Amino acid sequence: MDREYNIYICSFHCSNRLLYIQAVRSGIDYGALALVHARPTNIKCLCVVQNTAVRAMLGAPRWANAVSLNLEAQLQPLEDRIQLVAAKRIAKYLRLPGAEKLMRDLRVY
Repeated sequence: MDREYNIYICSFHCSNRLLYIQAVRSGIDYGALALVHARPTNIKCLCVVQNTAVRAMLGAPRWANAVSLNLEAQLQPLEDRIQLVAAKRIAKYLRLPGAEKLMRDLRVY
């Protein structure tokens, strides 16, 4: 009985994590270049939403540490994820033909 319960909990956790990654984080990844320039208060609101989703995903209480929950759910903190995706996308754009203007714009910025 205990083994079946553990398998059920694991499958519930995995399906919620998959739903979060496919529905929520994909939207954040898509808008990462715009979110780099977002105000810190807006990013903080998104972090609160992510932490709430992770708590629901893991069935953790409200007082649980968000850093520990992200580690347990194997998710990156939102600020780090936005910076990483934006940097990867800019690096990809710099490899495209005709990226000299983009390089000049980045040097000025």
